[in-house]
Amino acid sequence: MAMADANFERGRALGLQGDSEGAIAAFKKALQDEPEHASANLGLGIACMELERTKDAVNAFRASLKTAPHNPATLYNLGVALDQHTQKSKVSEKKLKAMLLEAEYALTAACALDPCADSSCQLGVVLLRLGKPRQAVEAFEKALAADPQHATATENLRTFEAAHMTGPSTEALDAAIAAEPQKVFRPPPRVVEAWSDVPVEQEEHPVSSLSEAANLGQKLDELLATGDDLEF
Repeated sequence: MAMADANFERGRALGLQGDSEGAIAAFKKALQDEPEHASANLGLGIACMELERTKDAVNAFRASLKTAPHNPATLYNLGVALDQHTQKSKVSEKKLKAMLLEAEYALTAACALDPCADSSCQLGVVLLRLGKPRQAVEAFEKALAADPQHATATENLRTFEAAHMTGPSTEALDAAIAAEPQKVFRPPPRVVEAWSDVPVEQEEHPVSSLSEAANLGQKLDELLATGDDLEF
């Protein structure tokens, strides 16, 4: 335990210095001593995201959630990682939908536990990609309710309302994003927050939020249990 914590702190320090490769090595050493170290898995995921290793990031965030399922930063970053991975990697339509559904569940749970603007905005992006524009607009509006100055949510609302994209299919939206990447604005991963230690239990959350997150967590587990669709 002490050695795992020491390596986690080393990885955290390296991450703050911008040494993502060094951070990854340190986090992996921590996980060799304690495979269920939630903070090390979260840190590993963030470091992988900084190096655009989205596949490894997704797996690290999933591992962290097994130990600390109510951490909104991990849920948020999992949603970001899945969105980015499906943007950069060629996957089947079936796998794409499964991964975006996992991102939707994770981000909805993150919003239930910590209704911040970034989580709501990223949820809106994923909902757009799932062909749910009305729900996406609601998510962007929630982001602006949490932070009226949130530039990303503002730009996304402005862009899609101006384009009259009232019912984009996944294929059409992906094609539009590929042709004009500036059409969709995404909030960044929560890099700084991820370097702090992650408590396994987070009792400060309201019971209703934990209940909603638990229900979404069960849906996530069921989705992951389907097998091949979410395997890399």
